[in-house]
Amino acid sequence: MLVRIGGECAGAVSLLPEDLPSPPPGKGRLRWLDDGELAAIIEQLPQRPLMAGEEGLRLSLAGAQIKLPVVLDTNAPADALRVALPLDGTPSTHIIKPESPRFPRLAANEAWCLALARNIGLRTAEARPVTIGHTPCLIVKRYDRETSASGEVLRLHQEDFCQALGFPPSRKYQQEGGPSLRECFALLREWSSAPVLDIRDFLDSVIFATLTGNADAHAKNFSILHADNKRRMTPLYDQVCTQAWPELSKTLSMKIGSAGSLAEVSPEHFKQLSAEAKLGWPMVRERLAQLCQKASAAIRSDEIPATSPIAAETTLTRAERMLRLMDGLK
Repeated sequence: MLVRIGGECAGAVSLLPEDLPSPPPGKGRLRWLDDGELAAIIEQLPQRPLMAGEEGLRLSLAGAQIKLPVVLDTNAPADALRVALPLDGTPSTHIIKPESPRFPRLAANEAWCLALARNIGLRTAEARPVTIGHTPCLIVKRYDRETSASGEVLRLHQEDFCQALGFPPSRKYQQEGGPSLRECFALLREWSSAPVLDIRDFLDSVIFATLTGNADAHAKNFSILHADNKRRMTPLYDQVCTQAWPELSKTLSMKIGSAGSLAEVSPEHFKQLSAEAKLGWPMVRERLAQLCQKASAAIRSDEIPATSPIAAETTLTRAERMLRLMDGLK
C-alpha cells in the first residue's frame, strides 16, 4: 500500500519503490489539466480517493474529508485556475478539498472560519473557495512546503499532535482514549522552540474553536512544523463551524476543564483549564476576552465576506454569551 500511495504524504516523508528514484531537484514530472479534466477528476474523487490506480500518482493525505494534492500555477491570472497533478513523487504545493454532498456549504463554512481567524490576528493556512465544474471546493496552500530561490519546491517535516504524543489516528478524540488539552500544552512546553508563543497560539486556537462552534478540533487538527532546525506550531487549518449541521456531535474532541460539550463551555471552564495546563489565569482570561471582542466586532462590522451566515451567527452568539458570562469572574 505504501509503495502505491506513499510518494506524496503530509510533511517531508516520501516512500517510493526502489526502482523509482526521487525526482531531481526542480525537475519533477507534472501533468497539467484543462478545466474539463480537473472537473472530471473532482467528480470522480469519491469513487477514486487520491486518484487510486492513476499511473504515476502516489498520493497520501490523512483525514476523513476527500482531498487532492496538486501543483498550482501561481503565475496564472487571478481569475484563472491552472492545476497539475504531481507525478512520481513530485512535491505538491496545494490541496483541493471538494465539498461533500453530505455537508452542503462546507467549503464556504471553512473559508469563512479561516478568514475570521486571520482577521482577529490568528495564523492560518492560506485558503480560498472555488467552484470546479459543479463542485464547491476549498484550495489550501500547503504550509509544509517552501520554494527555494531557484524555484525548487521543498518538503518540510510536520507531525500532528497525535503523532507527536504517540497516539494512533483511531484515538484522536479524548473520549476515545486520545490526548487531552493538558497533554497538548505540555507537548508545546517541552518541545516547541518558542513555547511562550506557541502555547499562546494553541490557547487562541482552543478559544477560537469554542467561539465558532467547532466540536471537531481534535489532536490531528493541530501540528508541529520542523523547519530551520526549529519546532513550531503550524498555522491553523481544518477550522469549521460543525454546529452548522445539527446531526453532528456536540461533544468536544478535547474537554475544556470539566466541560464535555459545546453547550457547556463557559469562562469558568477555561479557568479550570488554566489550572490543569499550568497556564496563568489572568493571561487566559485576557485572551478569552480579547478574541471574543475581536470576533464580535469583525462580524458586526462586516469586515469579512458573509459566505457562511450560519457560522457567523453561531460565532456572534457564542462570543457575546461568553463575554456576558465573564462579567464578575475573577
